[in-house]
Amino acid sequence: GLSGTHTYVVTNSHTVPVQNKIKSLDEDAGTSALNWLVDRVHGRAKKYILDKEFDVVAEALSIDGLDRPVLLRRKHYYEVLKGLLDSQGLNWTQLTVVGDIFELDLALPLALGGTVGLVVNPFTPEYEKAFVQAHPRGRLIDGLDEIRNFAFSSE
Repeated sequence: GLSGTHTYVVTNSHTVPVQNKIKSLDEDAGTSALNWLVDRVHGRAKKYILDKEFDVVAEALSIDGLDRPVLLRRKHYYEVLKGLLDSQGLNWTQLTVVGDIFELDLALPLALGGTVGLVVNPFTPEYEKAFVQAHPRGRLIDGLDEIRNFAFSSE
């Protein structure tokens, strides 16, 4: 349902194994419905690497219920996202990121002006759910079938 959109997979994993996983999903289903996504995988985003010298965003944000700050200065992840935005002529307010780990996937894009969807599961901390749900540019996602309507609801 996202074919024909500016949709990409940005992951900490290596690119080729994720591309192969997408291909195998198509093979298992006997289709080529996801073939368009294979070349849109951007691996090794290194979302976990912090750079104290990177000052495009604040150092951290606070979340009620979490006794430590959520650190934001993830330069490599920023550069991957910025490169994708620049290649499409888009800006941060036009970015929607969907992920299952708030701190790694969503905190930086949210701080930069993007919209975020937190895919929840039984292990998602309540403080993350409350923070995202209360934010005007955040939404909780209970199932992957919700992504298309969420990501393109502002168009």
